[in-house]
Amino acid sequence: MRYFVFSIVVSFLWLAAASCAPSNVTPGDGDGDGDGEADGDGDGDSDTDVDTDSDTDTDSDTDTDTDVDTDTDTDTDTDVDTDTDIDTDTDTDGDTDTCTDDDGDGVCVADDCDDSSDTGAGCSEGCEVFYSDADGDGYGAAARPVDACEMPAGTVGNGVDCDDADRDVHPGATDLCGDGRDDDCDGIDRPCPAPGDVLITEVMADPAALGDTAGEWFELYNATSAPVELGGLVIRDEGGDRHVIAGSVIVEPRTFAVLVRATGATSSWRYVYGGSMSLGNDDDELILATPSDVVISRVAWPAGFVTRGASASLDPGAFTASGAADLDNWCDSTSAYFTGDRGTPGESNDPCAGSGVSGVSPGEGLGVGGLEVTITGLGFSGATAVLFGTAAAPSFHVVSDSEVAATTPPHAAGWVDVTVRTPGGDLTLRSAFLYTGTGSDIDWCNVQWPRATTTAAGTPTELIFGQVFRSGTTEVAPACGEGIIAQIGVGPIDSDPSTSHAWTWSVAACNPSCADCGFNDEYMSTLTVETAGEYAFAYRFSSDEGINYRYCDTSGSMDGDPYAVASQGRLTVTAP
Repeated sequence: MRYFVFSIVVSFLWLAAASCAPSNVTPGDGDGDGDGEADGDGDGDSDTDVDTDSDTDTDSDTDTDTDVDTDTDTDTDTDVDTDTDIDTDTDTDGDTDTCTDDDGDGVCVADDCDDSSDTGAGCSEGCEVFYSDADGDGYGAAARPVDACEMPAGTVGNGVDCDDADRDVHPGATDLCGDGRDDDCDGIDRPCPAPGDVLITEVMADPAALGDTAGEWFELYNATSAPVELGGLVIRDEGGDRHVIAGSVIVEPRTFAVLVRATGATSSWRYVYGGSMSLGNDDDELILATPSDVVISRVAWPAGFVTRGASASLDPGAFTASGAADLDNWCDSTSAYFTGDRGTPGESNDPCAGSGVSGVSPGEGLGVGGLEVTITGLGFSGATAVLFGTAAAPSFHVVSDSEVAATTPPHAAGWVDVTVRTPGGDLTLRSAFLYTGTGSDIDWCNVQWPRATTTAAGTPTELIFGQVFRSGTTEVAPACGEGIIAQIGVGPIDSDPSTSHAWTWSVAACNPSCADCGFNDEYMSTLTVETAGEYAFAYRFSSDEGINYRYCDTSGSMDGDPYAVASQGRLTVTAP
């Protein structure tokens, strides 16, 4: 198939052929005539005539030197060669030895890293390739290589910069959405979140414990199944407040990010916007928008809406764009956080009805079922059943009026509602849990390199690479096709990640500089494990927003050749 790489097989066949030379051939005798030459005449010199002299040296002339060049000796051969070799021998025959040395540093061009400069003498350990870094961002231009013994000023050791005239563009940059350029050199200008992809779900406009300047914050929720980058997005109101989110702030799927006016506002903050924004205690608005001012989420409140010392909280059952825009779905938080004010920054919101399901953790699991989850909310006392979709949990336990522990039943891949059935009625949170399956249309994937690695506990591994092929996606530009989710996972040795809940997964990044990937896309990430031991690692890829995955081993996985435990990557974690 077109997505397999065969270079290692070709190399093996070449080596095998090279090792099959007949044992009776003189070393270096390519024609097998016994004279050590490849000319076939058996006389020991490098010409192709048959000499008639009978002297005892290794050439066929009447002198006593042993060189094999085209000298002007007095033997009886009739060759009329006029070659000019470039050796450094000191024999007295008639050949001409030359050394091209353009810069006059005493080193022949064949051994000189830079024969245009008298400082480019031969290197004791060989020439190295460096790359011009004209914009000084630490990333060089592949089109401007420099050969030298040591790194010259203005160069770096990598050639991965896609725009060496702009220091804000390089593989380590945050790709700001909608700015019309490929900031991180991955082949695409990252698209901005669509309206409703990120929601404003909680606003602390009038903190009592710390005051406005030290205690204001608001919460955003990623309502999609893929990570969202907030860097470059705009937060503003309809007056003069405006702030552009600087740097990288990635929000994982179905999780929260808290943005604060000052660092002491909450213990779970992800970004500080400072004094450029204030949240009005009377009427005001809070808007999240793209750089081109496409509104992603908007909340507007009138005078009298804000309660001092309590955040305004969106009901967990209304986490949609239309739900967030309707003030009837908002209420004061009832739970307290560490300052003594009421709110749930970075956590599931309190239900507005006084009872209901507010969250499920973890919010994702395998379709085989059997995962232990915690359901939070209010009004759970006396619960008689827990449902995932229409399937009843095989076991559950009411921990308190605000918490239930339950085991997931088997279910088809997809989002399901979670319901806690109580004497007072059903308490339901829509699309609260994601079942993942293996029905992916990814054609092929693998763990590319390394197949095994070692690191200390708490220390990231070397980069681990995985490749993927999907027809119509990976074989076309940009470097990594849109719509593919790539994750790297670690779990117990000899366990199958498609059926074991013991694996943990994290997002892998595109490798935009893979030169020999062909029709495949390549992703990369490290792993950090806190406890010493032996582990397995794998990649998985999805093209349907994380509902179905193909799991990948080191030998490659596809239809008819699924993930094999015997070929999983191996990670050794040593004591620190």
